[in-house]
Amino acid sequence: MGFMVSKTKREGKEYTLEEALAHAQRLLASQERSASDMMERLTREGYPQNVSDEVVSRCLRCGLIDDSRFAELFVHRKMASGWGRERIGRELERHGIESYQVECVLGSLEPTLEIERALSLLMKRTISGKNPYQTAMRRLISKGFSIECAKSAVEMYYKTYRDH
Repeated sequence: MGFMVSKTKREGKEYTLEEALAHAQRLLASQERSASDMMERLTREGYPQNVSDEVVSRCLRCGLIDDSRFAELFVHRKMASGWGRERIGRELERHGIESYQVECVLGSLEPTLEIERALSLLMKRTISGKNPYQTAMRRLISKGFSIECAKSAVEMYYKTYRDH
């Protein structure tokens, strides 16, 4: 297929579809990407829309890009970094993951594990200030934990660990 790509912003030369595919493969070798992320990246680098569409379509067909796989890996990586469900959900949607996929991947997480992860975050750093309860709540909510989860974790923290 003799696709010729118009000049890119970066190097001012023409690229074939095969060169665009090779570039996408290099990007995917370094990190997992969603279809939306790949489309955005190729377009930003100057590849025309029709070429970006074709590259992403081929990558999806051969399994190089898989939004479900991306979502699963993203969730596990961000959970390990201390992110809460709400923040993870917002970021997945920002990466172009469909709402039903976000709900599916987040729905498989145990709510009690979310509270345990929030509690673990509280135990990692000293909570100080005029109102340590508010400080702890802000810390958890800023990490993307729901208000209900943050409240449960902070109450657990004060009942179990604060007095000892």
